[in-house]
Amino acid sequence: MGPIVAGYIIESSISWRWVFWVMMIFAGSCTFGAILVLPETYAPVLLLKKVQARRKADSTGTEHLFAAHEKQDWTPRGILHRTLFRPFRMLAGEHILGLITVYLSLVYGVMYCLFQAFPIIFVEKRRFTIAQDGLIFISIGIGLTLGAWLNVYFSRHYPALIKTWRGFPPPEERLWGTMVGGCAFVVGIFWLGWTGEYPGVPWYVPAMSTVLIGMSISSIFISFSSYLVDTYLIYGASAFAVNIFSRSLVAAAFPLFTVQMLSKFGVNWAATLGGVGLLLAPSPFLFYKYGARELSEATVAADNKLSV
Repeated sequence: MGPIVAGYIIESSISWRWVFWVMMIFAGSCTFGAILVLPETYAPVLLLKKVQARRKADSTGTEHLFAAHEKQDWTPRGILHRTLFRPFRMLAGEHILGLITVYLSLVYGVMYCLFQAFPIIFVEKRRFTIAQDGLIFISIGIGLTLGAWLNVYFSRHYPALIKTWRGFPPPEERLWGTMVGGCAFVVGIFWLGWTGEYPGVPWYVPAMSTVLIGMSISSIFISFSSYLVDTYLIYGASAFAVNIFSRSLVAAAFPLFTVQMLSKFGVNWAATLGGVGLLLAPSPFLFYKYGARELSEATVAADNKLSV
């Protein structure tokens, strides 16, 4: 949405600062809506509320009840350990988390490279205006929506698995979206690069490739995110923290050399470098086959019990 709005703001007579005002208004509205409608889902907090409700209902016979959340170390040292040190300790010791972080960092970096590649493909080579160039991101939005729908489709069997496995199905059942998205990601990058390089190719041909790229990005992120949550449970926030930190660093670094790389090698050969994603595409298949054995040897994933 940002590139679509920004192009028209830049070409209009209003101040360029409205790029940031629009972003603040949109983010603020989403945050306010989330506060109003999103329920608490963190299991330790839900257990704490359950204990507090029992204590309130029967203040004499529940002195022995407690939730693990209220027994945590809330000193500055304890908070720093949980919020800063544990995520990186998990990254160093959990092989699956490390590989997923590398994979998502690559996908995230490529996504931010598109912000630099589109002006070259569509403005320089096909004489689009900045506003018209921003409209190409509509196709990515369509792809992101399709990717989300694809994960919903692959999750149709999950309610039955929950009953079969008594609430804890194998996390590997979340990987179907990544299996499809990983392959589609590589195809989309090659498609964009080798059709976007040549001005004689109609603009809609490379634009259509971004639908596939958007679909793959969405399906990979949703699928792997669900996998991390089901794998690390109460430690899922720590897994997300180090994952987001790592991929944000990559996303900040990639645009710094994207223009130079595209100018030197051309869009086609620069996109071919994205073929490194082909090396990572088999990873969800390997996780599906060997993930359970790897997790049984993990130090964090195996220790995920909640009790009252």
